[in-house]
Amino acid sequence: MRFYIVILLFAVASFQVSCSNKNQKVHVVSTEMYKEFVKDTSITLVDVRTPEEFEEGALPGAVNIDYYDEENFHKAYDAFDRKEPIYLYCRTGNRSIKTAEKLMKMGFEEIYDMEGGYMQWTKDLDKE
Repeated sequence: MRFYIVILLFAVASFQVSCSNKNQKVHVVSTEMYKEFVKDTSITLVDVRTPEEFEEGALPGAVNIDYYDEENFHKAYDAFDRKEPIYLYCRTGNRSIKTAEKLMKMGFEEIYDMEGGYMQWTKDLDKE
């Protein structure tokens, strides 16, 4: 019986390690950190909201690549260097984390996602 418990524990530990390694490429960070990131105008900053949402307001220097535009999704991201960090955000963080998962599968090595999305960004700006 102990043998099976040891095997089960080993399997669970192995699964946890593989899951944590998979997510090391995606860093979910605060809006405070994003404020520092956007000061560097050379970063690749992508707003994954719809064009209509983007036109209502966006982070400085962001380009818009609509998460829902499946036809152009891969083509748009193929223009970026997969070895360079890429910074994502959406309205609340839902679409950007889904985008990050797709980008990991495409081979992007370092992805940053803004926690809380643009709604949190504007909420934090209102506090200042």
